[in-house]
Amino acid sequence: MKFIKFTITAGFLLMFLGGFTNANAVVNIQGPFFNSTGGDLGNLVAGNTYSFAAGTFAPGTLGKSFDQSFAFSLTGNNSLDIGIADINLKPFLEGNNLQYSLLSNNNPISGVNNFFNNLTSGSYLLRVTGNVSGLFGSAYSATMNVAAVPAVPEPEEWAMLLAGLCLVALKFSRKRQEDLVSSKLNVSSDPSIIGA
Repeated sequence: MKFIKFTITAGFLLMFLGGFTNANAVVNIQGPFFNSTGGDLGNLVAGNTYSFAAGTFAPGTLGKSFDQSFAFSLTGNNSLDIGIADINLKPFLEGNNLQYSLLSNNNPISGVNNFFNNLTSGSYLLRVTGNVSGLFGSAYSATMNVAAVPAVPEPEEWAMLLAGLCLVALKFSRKRQEDLVSSKLNVSSDPSIIGA
């Protein structure tokens, strides 16, 4: 009986927690980002991973630096995990010294290990810089994982949670008291004992 109760409780718990998971879709952004300026990534939605390729494609740029900016917007409170990697096709397309920064209203935003937390609704700019070391230019890929930052629970929600836990504790304490009373009285449900 205890195993059945445990299985049912575990099933409900998993079902409850499953409602908080968010399937992460990968969105490949298509665009002519092999230019000198960058481009517009549009509105990035929480729960998705966005990836795109960019760089400079211009013969004669060997040894020069590039500076590209990608505009995007966010809705709600989000966190952003950014990864940028060089696409190395020596000796034709190659870049080095890749660096990036995240800007809001032309002000840099500080992050820790490629992770930016508590970004509010608004417009942002991803700025990528580097040096061209390929004969025809440089190329890189970028990945941006957007996740919603959960809201802080309100005091009313904490009170309801505490009240619910108290009710569960009260039910179990009453059940335990009933079991103790019935075991001390030695009450049996066997009908042959009652009729004897």
